[in-house]
Amino acid sequence: MNTNAILELLEKDARLNTRDLADILNEEEGDVRDEVRRLEEDKIICGYHTVINYNKVQKDQKILAFIEVGVKPMRDKGYDYTANLMAGYPEVNSMYLITGDKDFILLVEGKNHV
Repeated sequence: MNTNAILELLEKDARLNTRDLADILNEEEGDVRDEVRRLEEDKIICGYHTVINYNKVQKDQKILAFIEVGVKPMRDKGYDYTANLMAGYPEVNSMYLITGDKDFILLVEGKNHV
């Protein structure tokens, strides 16, 4: 079973079902289903996403912004406590611990009311 081939196919089109994957890869559907389930359980596949063109759907467009954040690590907790607080906001799409002048970079999502 070519795990990388499954991952590449799903990355290009997350709507492919196990039958489609099996046909493309010339594998048994049950084997593909088991491998996809294993990849999900092992957190290698972390989710399936839909990209939406909001310009065609609604007046209020969604915007994305990168925000650099500097923090001081807490005693006995390091950056984890602060990172969990920031990750708890629904606007935070993803965040990364970085090196340099700032400690985190956050990708936040919101509505543009212009």
